[in-house]
Amino acid sequence: MVKSLNKLFVLFMVITFIFSAFGCEALNKLEKEKISKVEIYPTANEEIFKFERISDLQAYATANPLFNNVYYFVLNTENFYREYNPTYGPPSYAFSYNLDENGLQLNARISVYGDSVYDPNAPKQFRKCGADGASQYTSRHYYYAYPINDINKPLTFKHVIIEDSTDVFNRAIRIYQGNLLVGDYIYSPDKADDEYYENFLKENLIIIGGNSSET
Repeated sequence: MVKSLNKLFVLFMVITFIFSAFGCEALNKLEKEKISKVEIYPTANEEIFKFERISDLQAYATANPLFNNVYYFVLNTENFYREYNPTYGPPSYAFSYNLDENGLQLNARISVYGDSVYDPNAPKQFRKCGADGASQYTSRHYYYAYPINDINKPLTFKHVIIEDSTDVFNRAIRIYQGNLLVGDYIYSPDKADDEYYENFLKENLIIIGGNSSET
């Protein structure tokens, strides 16, 4: 009788753990705002300049008057790329903008395409096997930085779900200065550690731009 009760107690604890685990994940998703893909992915821009390294982007910004007194919080993940990863390439960068009928710059942004990020301190790693062998990665992401004029205001981070995403990029962290949107981090995996990814952004955002109009 005692053994039976012990077995029932163990079974009850296992079931409770399973439901609590799935329940917490479901609750986390319910607590986050859901946004549409069109709210977060940019439309095509007229002028697009591409760079293979963040140092190339920095050099371009230093010499370009479009960056005078304008700043961008850009995600730098080059230290997390492993060259022997056979599946994904290193991060790449682009600066783009539209022009209005008077030739004024509109909708400027810096885009970062992070095909593979590997952080040995991440709470979860993913392994992908293919024809070229196996690769291990922490996440993949897109990041969009938007222009600001003041870098001294604090940043806040908002975790959201992209509800109509058709691929693995269905999580995002939106970065604000007050009500001003300064960055969008769109990433996989969909089941992630929110605290880890927020700290990841805080530790790896750098400032590009802000050149004096006199130079």
